[in-house]
Amino acid sequence: MNAVILQGDQYYIPFIVKQNGTELTDQNTSDVKIKVNDITKKASNGDISYSSFTVGTETKSAWMFPITQTQTLSWSSGVIPFQVGVKIDDVIVNSETGILHIDPSIIQEAW
Repeated sequence: MNAVILQGDQYYIPFIVKQNGTELTDQNTSDVKIKVNDITKKASNGDISYSSFTVGTETKSAWMFPITQTQTLSWSSGVIPFQVGVKIDDVIVNSETGILHIDPSIIQEAW
């Protein structure tokens, strides 16, 4: 996944997680942990949730990672890492580290 986030953006980042072609949802996992740069959130803590969203006319489901304006404004332009960890019963699997691109904004104040 290569996504672009603008400094000052505030929304949910959708993460579609698959293992061997099977989508990992809230129905077939024990827990999910996502780390974006310096922020870690877990499903079991209620920090992230598995939800539906629409892109154009297509509805998809994903793990939704909320970010705030304050958080994105604190990130320097360039790239930041992310990683997903999934727990299925007693098995824990981590994804490869991915990157998100942070583009600069001239508006540097939160609403």
